[in-house]
Amino acid sequence: MSPELFITIRYFKSKKRNIFISLLTIISVLGVLIAVTALIVVNSIVGGFEKEITEKVIDNEPHILIYSKGEAIEDNEYYTIINKLKKIKDIMVITPFVSSTVLISSDDNLNAVKLTGIEPKLAKKSFGIFRKLLRGKMDYMNNPNQAYLDLKIRTNKYFIKVRKKALKTAKSKDEIQDLKNELDFLEKEKMLPPKNKLQCLYIGKSLADSLRIGVGNSLKLITPFGDIGPTGLMPKTRRFRICGLFFTSLYDFDMTSIYTSIKTAKKFLGISEITGIEIKVKDIYNMKTVTKTVKNNIDNKRFKVSGFSKMNKNLFSALKLEKKGMFLLLFLILLVSSFNIIATLTLIVNSRKHEISILRALGFTKSKIRKIYIYRGAIIGVVGVVIGTIIAFVILYWLENYYTMNQEIYYIKKLPMKKDIFEVVSIVFITFFITLLASVIPASKAASITPVYGLKGK
Repeated sequence: MSPELFITIRYFKSKKRNIFISLLTIISVLGVLIAVTALIVVNSIVGGFEKEITEKVIDNEPHILIYSKGEAIEDNEYYTIINKLKKIKDIMVITPFVSSTVLISSDDNLNAVKLTGIEPKLAKKSFGIFRKLLRGKMDYMNNPNQAYLDLKIRTNKYFIKVRKKALKTAKSKDEIQDLKNELDFLEKEKMLPPKNKLQCLYIGKSLADSLRIGVGNSLKLITPFGDIGPTGLMPKTRRFRICGLFFTSLYDFDMTSIYTSIKTAKKFLGISEITGIEIKVKDIYNMKTVTKTVKNNIDNKRFKVSGFSKMNKNLFSALKLEKKGMFLLLFLILLVSSFNIIATLTLIVNSRKHEISILRALGFTKSKIRKIYIYRGAIIGVVGVVIGTIIAFVILYWLENYYTMNQEIYYIKKLPMKKDIFEVVSIVFITFFITLLASVIPASKAASITPVYGLKGK
């Protein structure tokens, strides 16, 4: 052990320490500890949210879109492009779509939404929401009446359960008889399909809650592109059957996106051409290369190509800005703790000037004196960083395994976490470097004390 490090450790162990300076040392350690803990925990949570949202967007929205720059494009041209692009090995799914803004209406509410017509056979490959519907089935697309019948069966079972429960507590003979008659009627009720066969519609849970409807219920879609009536263009309305509810935890997506088959969407909107082509790539990190390849295989004067990052530019910009803002705020905590270290070490130097001058007289050079106080700052930094990192991981473990959130309010059950080792190591090294840097000023002041100071008794 070097003499400088030995003296530094002796300072910490000394029984004649100034209580005020000892308290400042503890506060300095706590400052570093809190800064490191906050930086690691907050960065992990913000990174987790960013990862969660990015994965949701990647899973449920097209990676690349191809659409007309303005002029009407016939379907056969789009399908020619589809057949051409299918040969690109990096493309996983390529499918046409129809899209338009419409109004959706129930007996209780009215909302503006984006209607998207999709190819039912490719729905599960193109959209993650169809791989794990919250309620309903993709099979209903071919048989919408079954969604209605399943709703009737569920409702019937519910009322039978309620009546049986009421029968156990009924006291009067008339009440018992009425309940038995109702049960007999419910148990013998025939489940008949609806008179009108309505086409399927898939909507988000948030939108369904707003409209107060569920799978099997019907609702109305309204589009301004209707028929010409006596007073001009009349809005077109049509009823649809809810065949499924999806839930992504992205409120705007769940609230404004609805889906039906491309054939049904065309018929309802009164159009003959598809809106564009959606592409899913195999490797999202290779999307720039795939986008470039796609552009080289189409007429760029007539068609426009957009990537998902460009389509969701505002969302991803907001996420990056939020992460930078949080890091900056927490970094200020670290700077405050560094000022604490400067103040603490400066006070220590001032209180030990006589001892420093004696060390100088004994042959300690300026660099050795400087090392003593840099080592002291380093020990404060190491203790704060190590304990702060341990506490941060304990907090993250607790949040990940034991902390639950109200899903109805926050749309997620657990806080998403992203424990990036590179980020953690970066935070640890930056914090340690700043504590070392903070030690340089008081260490230089200590090194400037001359041997004469102690001999003069000042």
